[in-house]
Amino acid sequence: MPYLVTSLTVASQLSGNIIISGRARSRYFNIGFLAFYMLIMTIEALITSGNDYNNPYLMISPWRPVWTIVLPAIWILVLLSPRIKRYYELINIES
Repeated sequence: MPYLVTSLTVASQLSGNIIISGRARSRYFNIGFLAFYMLIMTIEALITSGNDYNNPYLMISPWRPVWTIVLPAIWILVLLSPRIKRYYELINIES
């Protein structure tokens, strides 16, 4: 779910069609959203025992930390890159 929200906001900003107004247009909003998601998923990974209870609907993938922690961290680094910062300054989204 956080990827959907982040990808929609970033894609709309990059295309020039600003569908979201206010502070949500900031790249820092997207970074904060991803960081909050990473925090929640890290806490959940520490709390859960890893049991799948022999139920395919409750199965925990061994790749879960990659999708919930590593991938959002990579996107945060991309959003913090100087190239993206220049782009946001160029289109005057952040003030």
